[in-house]
Amino acid sequence: MTQTHSRESEEQHQRLESWLIFWNQTWLYADVSWIDSLFNVEWDEQGAQTDMTKRQAIYTELMNFPLFETRARLGIEMSAPPKPGDALLQWLSLDEESCHYCLLLACDVVLKQRTEHALAEEGGDHGIDQIESDTHALDTEQAHECLANAQNQKTDDQTLRLSLEARSWARHIAKALMPGTWEIEVLKSLSPTQIGLALLRAWLSPPTWNRVRLRYQKSMVLSVENIDVSGIPNHRLNQLWYGVIWRVQVDALAKGNPNKTENRSVIIEQ
Repeated sequence: MTQTHSRESEEQHQRLESWLIFWNQTWLYADVSWIDSLFNVEWDEQGAQTDMTKRQAIYTELMNFPLFETRARLGIEMSAPPKPGDALLQWLSLDEESCHYCLLLACDVVLKQRTEHALAEEGGDHGIDQIESDTHALDTEQAHECLANAQNQKTDDQTLRLSLEARSWARHIAKALMPGTWEIEVLKSLSPTQIGLALLRAWLSPPTWNRVRLRYQKSMVLSVENIDVSGIPNHRLNQLWYGVIWRVQVDALAKGNPNKTENRSVIIEQ
């Protein structure tokens, strides 16, 4: 009993330490698109970096910057870290793929038709044509961002296809959350990843989102910064994200990889 308690205390301490590192040195967890944009690094057509040596030099140079300068360059506002809840710490244990999977699952709960539409895109670009016709509700700048990012994200959304079990679970929780009654018309023209990001942004406090957003592709994040879904009840967002995180962990267990982690992780807040 004592050994079990000691092990749990040690694990909790490690999680809190990781949370503090994330909060104070978020760039260590940032998607490369944020870091590379600071130094005008170019990407090839497949999205891979053209000069791996230059990437290493970038991170070395960034680590030599004063902390206040690095925060300023990445738009990170200085603030004290909030006390992390279970959801924060659980999300912190997920790797990049699982974090993205959470976005797609959240979308499937709230707007399953967008997930189905993305899956139907395989074999052609007709899905992008439909998205183009759906952007009439957005202003010109937002519409262009939506189209560009939907095209960029198409492959990722299909690669991380949701399991049948996860989609069945999504239908079950949707009955309880009743997303059909939410004010989310603005989300219907977005890609599944964009929808997930918009829902995540709506759930987080501004200081936390200010850091969490760096975990995702920069262009995708910028495309949802002005999306207003403030009409969604806060308690529904809490239920949505606690459920999604739990479900993703269940899927990880089913794949025989219960604690998928890496040095750079995303965190979300209660």
